[in-house]
Amino acid sequence: MLDAREFVLFVNILWSPRLKMASSWHDSLLSNTTTCAYVALSPDGKRMALVLEGSSFDVWVYDLERGTFTRASFGGDDYRPAFSPDGRLLAYDSSKSGAQQVFLKHGIAQGEDTALTEGPEDKALQGWTADAREVIFARHNKDTGWDLYAAAVVGDHKPRPLVVAPFNQTQAAVSPDGKWLAYVSDESGQPEVFVQGMKDPGMRAQISSEGGSAPRWSRSSNELLFLSKNRVMSVKVGTGSGLAPGKPVALFEDKKEWSGYDIAPDGPLVVTREADSNGSGSQINVVTGWFERLKQEQRK
Repeated sequence: MLDAREFVLFVNILWSPRLKMASSWHDSLLSNTTTCAYVALSPDGKRMALVLEGSSFDVWVYDLERGTFTRASFGGDDYRPAFSPDGRLLAYDSSKSGAQQVFLKHGIAQGEDTALTEGPEDKALQGWTADAREVIFARHNKDTGWDLYAAAVVGDHKPRPLVVAPFNQTQAAVSPDGKWLAYVSDESGQPEVFVQGMKDPGMRAQISSEGGSAPRWSRSSNELLFLSKNRVMSVKVGTGSGLAPGKPVALFEDKKEWSGYDIAPDGPLVVTREADSNGSGSQINVVTGWFERLKQEQRK
């Protein structure tokens, strides 16, 4: 459930490979009187799904080329939309049938919904497998906390366990090449980011060390972003068969709370971010020249 604070959508130009120096935030697409969260871009970067608050929390799809919003979900409170890797389907979780369940939207905005999960436990959609055949979701167990599962979108939707342990495992993201599963676990006593093999769960490494959340893969699968102490962190992950993560590097800091972000195909970050108290929400302090600094850190 979102709290009462207002969030505003921004596009962050820091991640663009075409830029050598960072400057500021820009392109507010929504009024800062609108509560929004859980932004997700389509694979081609032409559409954006996010949750907007009205009489309930609902999923909307924004067409970036036409500049139009279309409501995609109805009934209950709906969260965490995610496009399939082929861009044809949209999944989200909703309370429309009671406990929070994962639903599949056919036709993105106008199609019918199919429930992919059932049962009394709450579910939270995390994303998709790289082949678009399964959704990834977290399921809450009153005795052991949150665990990660996959469910097929066609045929039998029986959950397939991915990470089940006596801790909380949430915020999962599969790399675009399908090799790695990033997720957050509190097994160390605080939330930290981990990566493990999709086919070999024994191939596993802790990525963060000072707390971590919200892992997101680059489209090339060789880099993982995550949040830690108001900072956006980047870590290189080897593209070979082995798991050999590099040292995390801080890209920039933002003391405003984020309620979601995603990486566009050409690099920029799209962020739902807490609105400024004065209502402008137009500027923040950022790290300049981070691209050059990142390369310098990686050479050390």
